[in-house]
Amino acid sequence: MYCSKCGNKLEDNSRFCDNCGEKISETDRTNKSVEYAPEIKLPNTFYSLIQVSCIITIISFFMPWLKEGSLGINGYDLMSLAPGWYGILVITPLIAGIGVSIILILLYKEPNKLKSFFSMIEMLGTAPIIAVAILYFKLNMNDSSGIDLKEIVGSIGIGGWGTIIGLIGINLFTARLYKEGLKILGFQKELDAIEPGLIEQIAEGIKGKPDTRVTPGQVADNDIQLIRDKVKQVIPENANRCVICDEKYSSDWKNTKEQKQTGLCRDCFTSYYNRI
Repeated sequence: MYCSKCGNKLEDNSRFCDNCGEKISETDRTNKSVEYAPEIKLPNTFYSLIQVSCIITIISFFMPWLKEGSLGINGYDLMSLAPGWYGILVITPLIAGIGVSIILILLYKEPNKLKSFFSMIEMLGTAPIIAVAILYFKLNMNDSSGIDLKEIVGSIGIGGWGTIIGLIGINLFTARLYKEGLKILGFQKELDAIEPGLIEQIAEGIKGKPDTRVTPGQVADNDIQLIRDKVKQVIPENANRCVICDEKYSSDWKNTKEQKQTGLCRDCFTSYYNRI
């Protein structure tokens, strides 16, 4: 028997799905529609983008990480030169690329296991970032003169940049695949609980948030009167500031009918308008 919501395979006596928490009713037990796994497909676009990111990460490991001499030093060279456990830290991007690629193949076969596989990918994708941070601070402690971060960035070769781009791609596209997968599987609570990642926050900051305030001159007169009835303050003649928050009126708001009749700034007016 399979869960009718997420397609997870269940024991015949199961009361709840151990994957999504869906309650299994007696009707579900006798319904032939759950005697086979529902066909669930996650977006192929993100599968492909993550796999490409993995390939870039793997290939970049064997390309020059650092600009040293005519050939440069690649990840394999650094792993061989690094003493002790430093070599393990250096190889983490290669492990991440191979590991995530394998997990994706498994996820493609069992998309209902999205949450479990996502946790594994998240750990593998984060490990190289932690490893680089440990290496940097460790080298900085051992070098009495300190290590200039600008010099390190300037010495990064094509393999180093490829590794950075590959790891960013793995983390970014996996997050997108996870969100789309939760929608398809119906995990709305988990979807609502997701906070935007760092890259998404930066993108939103660059793009800017849309202006959700009311448009001057577009509010119906009866709505303006309803708001005025709620505002008890006296509106001074030739007022320059909001009667509620004392903020100065913006140039595009001052002398509009909304401002004149209520004495409110655009933000306060919007707040009242959304409550009527």
